[in-house]
Amino acid sequence: MEPGALHDKLTHAGRASGWRLLDFTRWQRALLDRATDDEGFRTRMLRFVDVLPTLQTDAAVAGHLAEYFEDESAGLIRRGVGLAGQPVLQPLLARAVRTGVHAMAGLFIAGETPERALPQLRALIGRGMAFTLDLLGEATLAEDEARAYLAAYQDLIGLLAPRVGRERWDA
Repeated sequence: MEPGALHDKLTHAGRASGWRLLDFTRWQRALLDRATDDEGFRTRMLRFVDVLPTLQTDAAVAGHLAEYFEDESAGLIRRGVGLAGQPVLQPLLARAVRTGVHAMAGLFIAGETPERALPQLRALIGRGMAFTLDLLGEATLAEDEARAYLAAYQDLIGLLAPRVGRERWDA
């Protein structure tokens, strides 16, 4: 199928269903609601998100999506799993998945570094909100890894506490 014909077919299907295919905000909301309501889905989703950065090809992303969610009945995921088996659509699916995961991560990740997190933390404080901070990827299997994460947390506290601590909390 030619790209123009595929675009027209997808656009027509979206309009006919009344559902905007590229409305990532709606997709995020639906996925977060589902993850909140279903512990098994939440576990599969978090495991998929955890492995996603290691997947080097579009086919690998599509294959993992199908593997993790093969029994999923929710419309959005079911459609994605259906597309996963179509090699010609795997690049589109993989891009949509990576874009969606990156956008959703932005809801929970204040910054890639403590320095980059400062503006987001100040904004939260300014709105009177509390928060917790975690370092992503903290998996310790050996004592030297535990020491490395301890040092990273000490650095994080040392950097953020004096700066964020000056902000006024309305308690």
